[in-house]
Amino acid sequence: MKVQTRRASRNRIFQRKALALAIGGSIALAFAGGAFAQATTGTIYGRVPVASGETVQITGGAGYNRTISIGPSGTYSITLPVGTYTVSLLQNGQVVQTKTDVSPVAAGAVVVDFTSTAAATQTLSTVNVTANAIPPIDVTTTNQVTTITAQQLRQLPLQHTAENIALLAPGVTPGGAVLGSANPTALGTPMLVFGGASVAENAYYFDGMNTTDQITGQGGVSLPYGAIEQQQTFTTGYGAKYGRSVGGVINQIGKSGSNEWHFGFQASWAPATLQASPVNAYWNNPRYTGALASNPSEAYGQLYQYRKGSSGTLNAVETGLAVGQPGQETVYDAYVSGPIVKDKLFFFLGVEQDNAHSNSITPNTGNTYNIFFTTHAPKIYAKLNWNINESNFVTLTAAQNQFKSWGTAYDFDYSTFKTGAFNNLAQTEKNSFRTWVFNYTSYITDNLTLNAMFGKTHGEYYTQQPLFPGLTADLANISGSSNQNPAFLPPGSTGISNAQVNSNIARPNHRSSIMNYRLSLDWKLPWNLFGTHDVSFGIDNITTNDIDDGTNM
Repeated sequence: MKVQTRRASRNRIFQRKALALAIGGSIALAFAGGAFAQATTGTIYGRVPVASGETVQITGGAGYNRTISIGPSGTYSITLPVGTYTVSLLQNGQVVQTKTDVSPVAAGAVVVDFTSTAAATQTLSTVNVTANAIPPIDVTTTNQVTTITAQQLRQLPLQHTAENIALLAPGVTPGGAVLGSANPTALGTPMLVFGGASVAENAYYFDGMNTTDQITGQGGVSLPYGAIEQQQTFTTGYGAKYGRSVGGVINQIGKSGSNEWHFGFQASWAPATLQASPVNAYWNNPRYTGALASNPSEAYGQLYQYRKGSSGTLNAVETGLAVGQPGQETVYDAYVSGPIVKDKLFFFLGVEQDNAHSNSITPNTGNTYNIFFTTHAPKIYAKLNWNINESNFVTLTAAQNQFKSWGTAYDFDYSTFKTGAFNNLAQTEKNSFRTWVFNYTSYITDNLTLNAMFGKTHGEYYTQQPLFPGLTADLANISGSSNQNPAFLPPGSTGISNAQVNSNIARPNHRSSIMNYRLSLDWKLPWNLFGTHDVSFGIDNITTNDIDDGTNM
C-alpha cells in the first residue's frame, strides 16, 4: 500500500513589519517585534586641527570618492560601504595629511584623527604627511562580534563554510540535528549553537539581505570563500538592526570590483589518508554479560561499531551531530573583478566548487552496510557597483548555493571486516537557493543617509528516488520485517522484505519564495548640539511562500 501525505500545498508565511528607532550606541527602541536588517556600511570619524578651508576626502573601495565638511569643533563623520579607504585632510583643496588602509567593519566605526605640531597648525597648507591608520578598538558599540577579514581568511586553515569561520568566535559551538534530520541543513552546512540557543534561532545575512532558510530556520545562503570581504559573527549585544534572531547572527559582506583588474585561482585538497582513524565503539554496560545478554554480540566489551574503516561523518548519522567532517574534500575557488566603466561601473565574479567523499560503516546490530557518500556544493557570486555620482550609489548582488548528495550501500561482514556486494542506493538530494539583492544608498547631506534594499530568494528542495534492479518507483517500504508472524513465513525465513529501504520521499516540486525589503534613514545629530550620536529609523519586511511542501510515503 502506498500512502500519500501532503501539508498545505501553498502555505503563505508573513513575518510582521517592524519599525525601529536606535539612538547612539547604547539605547535602542523597537516596536512590533523584529527590526530592520543589518547594515552593509561602516563609519569613519575623527578630529582634525581647526583651521579655515578644511575638508576631508575619502577615496577607495569600488571607485568611492567623496568630500565632506568638518564641524566647528574640528570633528567629522561619514558612513560608507565596507571596504578599504584612503582618508585625506584637505585645506583649500590641497592634501595636507593622508591616512591609508582604513577599513571600517559593517555596523562598526573606526577613528581616524589628524594631528599636527604647533608650527604645522599655523601653516597647514605646507604640510603633507602620509601614514597608515591602525584602527583602535571600536568603543562606539556594545556588539559582541568577531570580524574576520578577507586578508585573514587567506591565512587561516579553515573549511570553506561560513559556519567554520563562525566557530572562531567565543561562545559558538557545533549543534545537533533536530527533528530527526540526518543531514545538517538543506545546503549541507553544519549547524551552530550561539550561547546555548537552539540551532533554529540564528540568522544569516549577506549584503543586507536576510538569507536564512525561512522554512526550517537552519542554515542559509552564504558566499564563496574567495568572495568574502568580511564575515561578522554576532554572539550577543547586537541591537535593533538585527532582528528575527535570539541566537546569533552570521553577517557576510561580499567583495566589489575596483578600477584595477584582479583575478585569482585556488585549489585545496584534504585526503582521507591524512586524517586520524576514528575510534571503534564497544558495548559498555558491565551488567549486560553472560546469560543477561540475549544477543552475545551485544554483551559487555563486544564490538558495537567498526569505525576504523570509516572516513568522515559527512551524513552525521553516527553521532547525531550536525557537524559533518568529509573523509576527502577538494575545493576550487576562482574570481575575476575589474572596471566596466572607470570610476563608475565595476563588477566582481566569484565561483566555488566543493566536492567531498566519505564512507560510514553501520553498527553491528543486524543488517550491516558500508555506505559511501558523495556531495557536490557549488557556489556562484556576482556583484555590480554603480557610482551614479558622489552622493548616490547602487549595488546589485546575485548568488546561488547548491547542495547535491547521494550514497551507495554495500554489504559489510563484521566477521572479516570486508565490504561485500552492492545492496542499495540512497536517495539523491539536490537543493538549490538563488538570491539577488538590490541596494541603493543616497547621501542626502553629510549628516543624513538613506538606504533602500530589496531582494528575493528562490529555494528548491528536491529528493530523487533511486531506481536499480529489483526496485521500482511504486515499491512500498517494509518496516520491521523481523516482527512478521512466523506462521506465515516460508521455512527458515526471518522476514519478508524488498529492495526499498526508503520509507518516504519529499515532494519533488517543493520550493520556497522569499521577498525581503528594507528602508532605513540614518541621521547624525549635529556635533555641536548633542555630541557623537546617531538616530536611525527603519522598516523591514519578509514574506515567505512555502509551496508544495510535504512527503510521499
